[in-house]
Amino acid sequence: MAGAAPMRWLPVALAVTAIALGVGVAVKAPCLFHEWDGYQYTQRCYNDLIPLYTVRHLGDPSEVPYASFVPPADGASVDSSRGFNEYPTLTGLAQYLAARVSVDGGTFFVATAILLGLCALAVTVLLERGGARPAWLVGWAVAPPLALYAFHNWDLLAVALATGGLVARRRGHPATSGALLALGASAKIYPALFLVLVGCDLLRVEGGLRRAGWRFGLAAAATFVVVQGPFLLLNVQGWFATYQFHLLRGVTVETPWAVLGHWAEGAPGLQTFFEHTLPAAASVLFVALLAVLGHAVAKGRLALMHACLAAVALFLLLNKVHSVQYALWVMPLLALAEVRWWAWFPYLLGDALVFWTIWPFFHELDTGGDSWLVFTIAVLVRAAGQAILAVAAVRAGWRPSAPVRATLSDVPQAQQEPLL
Repeated sequence: MAGAAPMRWLPVALAVTAIALGVGVAVKAPCLFHEWDGYQYTQRCYNDLIPLYTVRHLGDPSEVPYASFVPPADGASVDSSRGFNEYPTLTGLAQYLAARVSVDGGTFFVATAILLGLCALAVTVLLERGGARPAWLVGWAVAPPLALYAFHNWDLLAVALATGGLVARRRGHPATSGALLALGASAKIYPALFLVLVGCDLLRVEGGLRRAGWRFGLAAAATFVVVQGPFLLLNVQGWFATYQFHLLRGVTVETPWAVLGHWAEGAPGLQTFFEHTLPAAASVLFVALLAVLGHAVAKGRLALMHACLAAVALFLLLNKVHSVQYALWVMPLLALAEVRWWAWFPYLLGDALVFWTIWPFFHELDTGGDSWLVFTIAVLVRAAGQAILAVAAVRAGWRPSAPVRATLSDVPQAQQEPLL
């Protein structure tokens, strides 16, 4: 693995990260001072933070996410209930705490942006500690997703925790890795993929389930109990409603399944195939592919960071739900896996096309227009980029034979240096 970036690059990378965050605030700022009458689309400043402050009644301190959940009336959707929150508990808790120092959607945005900005700066530090080379260390912040999506949703909280978990594994700290990845999965679901793959990697290192694997698994389990347990005890229905909502929801408009289903309108059988049958089959396929990746990691044939990058790319490609800010999940993994530019450029190009076209698309949907063709092209280009990235990650991390000597740490002297 390449050596760690020289310390002189960390201040540079932090400065670039801060600049990107400043651009991110500028991107979203117009929506803080104007009515959302389509302006959020024409100015491309839409974010989930401001509307969810109102929709989820976050201004009411007595309405605690999950704990205050009341089952919906017959025929009503679960997301219409008071106390419902569509995000796992750590994100819901972060929302609740930010709302306690806010008086409206605008101040809630500011409070949340401070938290997310600190998370982005933490990712930069963690990448340096994880041995990212200077170009990648700076590149994760220079790439458009950070500026475009830093303050779109709460994803940076999970991204920071997931990055910390992977870096802790790379530096030979299995218990810390398990705890951080469990925290990440308690903020957004995707870091749970890394729990599987890191567990497989520890099986490789120790030749079975031994001390490091136990420390990793027990730390993850204990973290889940601490974070999830209180909400389960207070209101199990409120806790489960989050996952029930995602299990039952249909395909979202940013997925290939949705755009293909749109073009199949008028042929009900074909539309059902695209919007229901294919996504269900894709979910099964993803689980199978994750098992294949895990097996390859456990056998020492595939490098861990490349397997994590491939898993996220496949998840984004095959999942029935997609949102623009999910690009943030990919960026730290690119720095840790270091795949060639031709592998990640198509994905970033497709992501930029989706960002540029999705807001006029939503605006036209609201006003009765139709720009499905342009938006479809953007979504399919991004999907192709995700497929290319997954294949390239496996190719770059593939080993013709298992390494002769397995070590717990991939970073020299990692045991003697603190993670942060």
